[in-house]
Amino acid sequence: MRIEVQNLTCRYAKEPVLEDVSVTLDTHTVIVGPNGAGKSTLALAVCGVLPYTGTIHFDGTPPDAKRIAYIPSTLEVYDPYISVARFVLMGRYAHKRTWQGYDPHDEARVTKVLAQLRITHLATLGVKQLSLGQQQLVLIAQALVQAPQVLVFDEPTAHLDPKNSRFFVQLLAQLQKQHRIILITHDLSVALHVGYEVMFVDSAKVQMFNPETFFLPHTLNALYGTSFWREGDHIGVHYA
Repeated sequence: MRIEVQNLTCRYAKEPVLEDVSVTLDTHTVIVGPNGAGKSTLALAVCGVLPYTGTIHFDGTPPDAKRIAYIPSTLEVYDPYISVARFVLMGRYAHKRTWQGYDPHDEARVTKVLAQLRITHLATLGVKQLSLGQQQLVLIAQALVQAPQVLVFDEPTAHLDPKNSRFFVQLLAQLQKQHRIILITHDLSVALHVGYEVMFVDSAKVQMFNPETFFLPHTLNALYGTSFWREGDHIGVHYA
């Protein structure tokens, strides 16, 4: 699938967060950049959640709710007592016929995805009973139940412990076989490991890089304005 963004501008209180952005994505992409640079804004615009000027097309047609799923970094829910299974089932809403309930196929898909993410044991718990890391896995489950073509992950490892972060990266390797992945992250080691094309967002603009050149310390130093080190698949900041 080709994702084409042309002359995209997004504003908050008349100030441009992204301005006249044009980019074409032909493969999996990782989006990085400083805090407040507009990474999530870009993703939400592509998902059709935020208003924008310009055009966004998936293979020449506008995106729709069935084809793309946005997975935020934090779970927000109006009903704090809703069970995990019911919350995940809501991912099938875009496929549900008007005035009709969810069918056995929808329920079976929930069962399958909960097992895939190793969270079947959480199914009957209320979502607010869960840890932040467990809530992140539940958000991913809801997106997978939707069966979209594109998965947009916004800081998916932010609340995960090292073991679950490793599990997520392994899961991503499986998901990318069937879905186009857009991954927003501040974890440059994760970004390096997945090996996707890199979109760097800053000052309301975007730049595209291939991973071979982006993850060189001198490139990171210039873009972020601080000093980086790299050892193998690990990247860090010099604090001294």
